[in-house]
Amino acid sequence: MRRDPDSFGRALLDWSRGGTDPEYIQRADGLMVPGAGHEFYLAPFRNWPSSERASLRYARGRVVDIGSGAGRVSLHLQESGRDIVALDASPRAVRSARLRGVKNAWHMSARQISGEIGAFDTIILFGNNFGMFGTPERVSKVLTSWARRTHAGARILAESTTPYCGGAPSIDRRY
Repeated sequence: MRRDPDSFGRALLDWSRGGTDPEYIQRADGLMVPGAGHEFYLAPFRNWPSSERASLRYARGRVVDIGSGAGRVSLHLQESGRDIVALDASPRAVRSARLRGVKNAWHMSARQISGEIGAFDTIILFGNNFGMFGTPERVSKVLTSWARRTHAGARILAESTTPYCGGAPSIDRRY
Protein backbone atom coordinates (compact mmCIF):
# COMPACT_ATOMS: atom_id res chain seq x y z
CA MET A 1 0.00 0.00 0.00
CA ARG A 2 1.36 3.42 -1.01
CA ARG A 3 1.74 5.99 1.80
CA ASP A 4 -0.11 9.25 1.28
CA PRO A 5 2.09 12.18 2.39
CA ASP A 6 -1.06 14.28 2.91
CA SER A 7 -3.39 11.77 4.57
CA PHE A 8 -4.54 14.34 7.14
CA GLY A 9 -5.44 16.73 4.32
CA ARG A 10 -7.34 13.88 2.65
CA ALA A 11 -9.34 13.35 5.86
CA LEU A 12 -10.12 17.09 6.14
CA LEU A 13 -11.29 17.21 2.55
CA ASP A 14 -13.44 14.11 3.03
CA TRP A 15 -15.02 15.55 6.19
CA SER A 16 -15.66 18.88 4.46
CA ARG A 17 -17.60 16.97 1.82
CA GLY A 18 -19.74 15.27 4.47
CA GLY A 19 -17.65 12.21 5.32
CA THR A 20 -17.44 10.93 8.88
CA ASP A 21 -14.81 8.16 8.75
CA PRO A 22 -12.53 8.34 11.81
CA GLU A 23 -8.96 9.52 11.71
CA TYR A 24 -6.14 7.43 13.18
CA ILE A 25 -2.66 8.59 14.05
CA GLN A 26 0.21 6.14 13.80
CA ARG A 27 3.54 6.95 15.38
CA ALA A 28 6.88 5.78 14.01
CA ASP A 29 6.95 3.03 16.66
CA GLY A 30 3.65 1.61 15.38
CA LEU A 31 1.33 2.87 18.13
CA MET A 32 -2.02 3.78 16.56
CA VAL A 33 -4.55 6.00 18.35
CA PRO A 34 -7.78 7.65 17.22
CA GLY A 35 -7.47 11.33 16.33
CA ALA A 36 -9.83 14.16 17.12
CA GLY A 37 -11.89 13.61 13.96
CA HIS A 38 -14.41 15.73 12.12
CA GLU A 39 -16.25 16.57 15.35
CA PHE A 40 -13.23 18.70 16.33
CA TYR A 41 -11.80 19.95 13.02
CA LEU A 42 -15.16 21.13 11.69
CA ALA A 43 -16.70 22.12 15.03
CA PRO A 44 -18.81 25.25 15.37
CA PHE A 45 -17.43 27.91 17.74
CA ARG A 46 -19.66 26.85 20.65
CA ASN A 47 -18.02 23.38 20.61
CA TRP A 48 -14.40 24.57 20.61
CA PRO A 49 -12.17 24.16 23.66
CA SER A 50 -12.81 27.00 26.09
CA SER A 51 -9.16 28.10 25.89
CA GLU A 52 -9.50 28.72 22.15
CA ARG A 53 -12.82 30.54 22.47
CA ALA A 54 -11.48 32.77 25.25
CA SER A 55 -8.20 33.56 23.51
CA LEU A 56 -9.88 34.99 20.41
CA ARG A 57 -10.85 38.09 22.37
CA TYR A 58 -7.15 39.03 22.14
CA ALA A 59 -7.08 38.92 18.33
CA ARG A 60 -6.47 42.34 16.82
CA GLY A 61 -6.28 43.71 13.29
CA ARG A 62 -5.25 41.48 10.41
CA VAL A 63 -4.98 37.82 11.46
CA VAL A 64 -3.11 34.83 10.05
CA ASP A 65 -4.30 31.35 11.07
CA ILE A 66 -1.22 29.13 10.71
CA GLY A 67 -1.96 25.45 10.31
CA SER A 68 -5.55 26.37 9.54
CA GLY A 69 -6.62 22.88 8.52
CA ALA A 70 -10.22 22.87 7.30
CA GLY A 71 -10.52 26.53 8.30
CA ARG A 72 -12.50 26.21 11.53
CA VAL A 73 -10.88 29.26 13.14
CA SER A 74 -10.50 31.23 9.91
CA LEU A 75 -14.15 30.74 8.99
CA HIS A 76 -15.33 31.90 12.41
CA LEU A 77 -13.16 35.03 12.29
CA GLN A 78 -14.16 35.73 8.69
CA GLU A 79 -17.84 35.50 9.64
CA SER A 80 -17.11 37.87 12.54
CA GLY A 81 -15.82 40.44 10.06
CA ARG A 82 -12.08 39.95 10.63
CA ASP A 83 -9.45 40.28 7.92
CA ILE A 84 -8.14 36.70 8.08
CA VAL A 85 -5.64 34.68 6.08
CA ALA A 86 -5.72 30.89 6.44
CA LEU A 87 -2.37 29.20 5.89
CA ASP A 88 -1.61 25.49 5.70
CA ALA A 89 1.21 23.32 4.32
CA SER A 90 -1.36 20.76 3.15
CA PRO A 91 -2.85 21.46 -0.28
CA ARG A 92 -5.91 19.37 0.61
CA ALA A 93 -6.42 21.29 3.85
CA VAL A 94 -6.43 24.53 1.84
CA ARG A 95 -8.94 23.05 -0.62
CA SER A 96 -11.05 21.95 2.33
CA ALA A 97 -10.97 25.43 3.88
CA ARG A 98 -11.98 27.01 0.57
CA LEU A 99 -14.73 24.44 0.10
CA ARG A 100 -16.09 25.40 3.52
CA GLY A 101 -16.12 29.09 2.56
CA VAL A 102 -12.77 30.53 3.69
CA LYS A 103 -12.09 33.28 1.16
CA ASN A 104 -8.36 33.85 1.71
CA ALA A 105 -6.62 30.46 2.10
CA TRP A 106 -3.00 29.89 1.07
CA HIS A 107 -1.01 26.70 0.54
CA MET A 108 2.23 27.66 2.26
CA SER A 109 4.48 26.45 5.04
CA ALA A 110 4.59 28.57 8.19
CA ARG A 111 8.34 28.85 7.75
CA GLN A 112 8.01 30.38 4.30
CA ILE A 113 5.38 33.07 4.86
CA SER A 114 5.95 35.39 1.94
CA GLY A 115 5.64 39.13 1.72
CA GLU A 116 2.92 38.79 -0.93
CA ILE A 117 0.31 37.94 1.72
CA GLY A 118 1.10 41.11 3.66
CA ALA A 119 1.67 41.95 7.31
CA PHE A 120 -0.26 40.82 10.38
CA ASP A 121 -1.33 42.00 13.80
CA THR A 122 -2.25 38.57 15.21
CA ILE A 123 -0.83 35.12 14.53
CA ILE A 124 -2.92 32.11 15.58
CA LEU A 125 -1.33 28.70 16.19
CA PHE A 126 -4.07 26.49 17.62
CA GLY A 127 -4.15 22.70 17.71
CA ASN A 128 -0.59 22.17 18.91
CA ASN A 129 0.73 24.04 15.86
CA PHE A 130 3.30 25.90 17.95
CA GLY A 131 4.99 22.53 18.41
CA MET A 132 5.69 22.19 14.68
CA PHE A 133 8.92 24.15 14.99
CA GLY A 134 10.69 21.44 16.94
CA THR A 135 13.80 22.97 18.43
CA PRO A 136 14.25 26.23 20.35
CA GLU A 137 16.70 27.32 17.65
CA ARG A 138 14.11 26.84 14.91
CA VAL A 139 11.47 28.67 16.97
CA SER A 140 13.83 31.61 17.34
CA LYS A 141 14.62 31.65 13.61
CA VAL A 142 10.95 31.49 12.56
CA LEU A 143 9.77 34.09 15.09
CA THR A 144 12.53 36.44 13.93
CA SER A 145 11.36 35.97 10.34
CA TRP A 146 7.73 36.58 11.33
CA ALA A 147 8.70 39.77 13.16
CA ARG A 148 9.47 41.28 9.74
CA ARG A 149 5.89 40.53 8.63
CA THR A 150 4.02 41.80 11.66
CA HIS A 151 3.10 45.24 12.88
CA ALA A 152 4.45 46.65 16.15
CA GLY A 153 2.61 45.10 19.09
CA ALA A 154 1.62 41.97 17.16
CA ARG A 155 0.21 39.09 19.18
CA ILE A 156 0.64 35.34 18.98
CA LEU A 157 -2.24 33.18 20.19
CA ALA A 158 -0.85 29.66 20.54
CA GLU A 159 -1.40 26.39 22.29
CA SER A 160 0.74 23.32 22.60
CA THR A 161 0.89 19.98 24.34
CA THR A 162 3.59 18.74 26.65
CA PRO A 163 4.48 15.09 27.21
CA TYR A 164 5.33 16.01 30.82
CA CYS A 165 1.75 16.76 31.87
CA GLY A 166 -0.42 14.30 29.98
CA GLY A 167 -1.91 15.79 26.85
CA ALA A 168 -2.69 13.98 23.65
CA PRO A 169 -2.70 10.18 23.91
CA SER A 170 -0.11 9.79 21.16
CA ILE A 171 2.34 11.94 23.13
CA ASP A 172 4.27 9.92 25.62
CA ARG A 173 7.31 11.12 27.54
CA ARG A 174 9.14 7.85 26.91
CA TYR A 175 8.52 8.15 23.18
